[in-house]
Amino acid sequence: MKVIVGSLNPIKINAIKDAFCAHKTDAEISGTHVSSHVSAQPISLDEIIRGARNRAQQAFNQCDLSVGVESGIFYVHDKHYDTCHVALFDGKTFYEGGSPYFEIPQRIVHSIMYERLELGNFFDGKEQGAIGVLTQGLITRQHQLTQAAILALARYRNKDYS
Repeated sequence: MKVIVGSLNPIKINAIKDAFCAHKTDAEISGTHVSSHVSAQPISLDEIIRGARNRAQQAFNQCDLSVGVESGIFYVHDKHYDTCHVALFDGKTFYEGGSPYFEIPQRIVHSIMYERLELGNFFDGKEQGAIGVLTQGLITRQHQLTQAAILALARYRNKDYS
């Protein structure tokens, strides 16, 4: 199976590889540069999902399956949370999964919302991501993305339940 990820970010590509490995699904996985057509720091669940879908659609080119990965923040019950979304696309249908989410410290939210900074700007250790810094490496950005990809791939592999 040929799979193209709508990103050249090695953390995103490795997360997709980890998900296919976890599902024991052989795939030739590579990345390509595409745009999400959403803001650099998505600030709603709708925008996060739209960004992942846009990336997957644009990456679908001479492959069996394409993948879009998007992270961002959303607001619910007076708090802001970070999450990741993965959309797999087979040329017709999206198969999607999301990651665990975590609360973003309020002082950081203010800068994201009013200064239009990205969450990653506040943390050293870009490889770990904000979640890696906040959990002291217990869950890294790659782990978070892998979980979302595993869920999307589970939906794809069980599409007969539609």
